[in-house]
Parts: sequence; structure tokens; C-alpha cells
Amino acid sequence: MGAWNWLWKRFLTQPENIGGTGLLLFWSGWGVQALSHSPAVKHAGGAVTYVGGFLFGLSFLIYLLRFVRRLMPRGAGIAAAAMIDIAVYGFFVLIPPLLVSLVTSGGNWSAVDAAMLGKGGHGLVPDVLGGVRFACQLATLLILIGIPAVLRHWLLPWKAASGLARSLVPSWLAAVATVLTWLYIILLHFGGGALARDPLGLIVVTGLAAALILVPVFQFVARSCWEYGFVAVFDPVRWHGAFRVVFDEVLGARGSGVVGKPHGPGPARNPGTEPEEAR
Repeated sequence: MGAWNWLWKRFLTQPENIGGTGLLLFWSGWGVQALSHSPAVKHAGGAVTYVGGFLFGLSFLIYLLRFVRRLMPRGAGIAAAAMIDIAVYGFFVLIPPLLVSLVTSGGNWSAVDAAMLGKGGHGLVPDVLGGVRFACQLATLLILIGIPAVLRHWLLPWKAASGLARSLVPSWLAAVATVLTWLYIILLHFGGGALARDPLGLIVVTGLAAALILVPVFQFVARSCWEYGFVAVFDPVRWHGAFRVVFDEVLGARGSGVVGKPHGPGPARNPGTEPEEAR
């Protein structure tokens, strides 16, 4: 029990220790692969390199979660914090197989499985490409959630933004996230990635289509995180409260007989007093 407590306090919750261990294992495994001529030893070195890369990526995830926690207001519920953690981990685990399914039209389950498990080739180049793919995912997450949070808290709150800024900024963020997603899909073809056996030309075209499908989702997330804050977006308690309000409103309108009744003519308007936007 004492060893587990030490492991939890001194290692598993310290991203700098996890990242340092990951780098040490990564370069040690790469050195073994480069110097050894035995296939078994090379395979073991590749496994060590993979574990090192995983630990280094995990340290980035922990840093990201710490950054998100600092942006959370005081008094945020446990449900919101848990949902944010699940959403961050789910983004890195579930988005890759979803993209591969869209690119392959769901016809290559081995590629979907490889994308979910992060499988790839062994060696320095595949590991570097895996790091670049991870950087694309991390940058996409920061663009859709981190930048709107910074805008909301420090640079340009939603209420202070003009209508043009409210319209363009989420579109710009969604466009950048779409380009990064497209780049991520293309990189899955190299370094023994999930799409290594598919033609590159097909991946470029279908990857662009798959990335464009996600544009409305990206824009909605960026706009919602800027307007309401990511805590409200990912808080299940607020979801339930909003659902109950809308559901009761629909039932109230139905019970009062408002639905289906034609509305009478509105008040007459003087064209000379209408604003320019209404003409």
C-alpha cells in the first residue's frame, strides 16, 4: 500500500516525472533498435519506445487537464469536472476511429481498430509521425476550447464582442480545426498508421470530406465555449436543467392550446421608422 501511495503521489500525478520517464524510455528503446541486430531485441526496443511515447503523451494530457482546471470557476460541480476529463480523453481515443470510419466508409475494421489503439510502425520516423499526429489533435482541442476560454476570460468576452466578431471568430477557429483534422487524417497514411494500406490520393479527397463534415460541430463547440464557457457546455447538471426548462415550456404551450392557433395580424409598421437592418 505504501508503494502504491508513493507511485500515485510522486509519479502518476506528476506530469514532469511521467514526461521525463517517457523521454528516457523512448530514446533508450530507439538506441537499442539502432545498435542491436537481433530481431527479438529490436522488437523489445520498439515496445520500450512505444511505452515511452505513450508516457510522454500522457504527460501532455495531464498538463492540458491542469490548464483546463485552472480555467474552471470556483464552485464548479464534480460532474462538470468529470465530464471535462472524459471529454478530453474521449477526444483522443474516439475521434481517430471516427475519422477512419468516415474515410473508409466503415469498410475497414482493422484500420478502425488500429486508429483506436494508436497502432503504428516501429522506429524513429513512425514515432515522430505519431507525435506530430498527437500534436494535431492537441492543437485542435486547444483551438476549439482553449482559445474561446481565453477570449471569454481575458481578451474579448462574449458580451463585449460585436456581432461581426461573434460570427467570424467561431468560423475562423472551426476552419483552422478542420485543416488540422485533414492533416491528421493524411498523416495516418505514413509511418505505418491506420490508413497505411489505402491510396494516398483517396485519403486526401475523402479525408477532406470527412473533415468538412465536422465543421458545424467545431463551430458549435467554439461558439458555445466562448458564449457560455466550457463548464456550462460540459456540465451534465446544466444539461438536465436546460432540458427540463424547454420540456416544460413545450408541455405548457401544448396544454394552453397555443399550438395550432393562427396568430392575428401584427401591428402596422411605418416604413420610415424601421431600422436599416429590417428593410
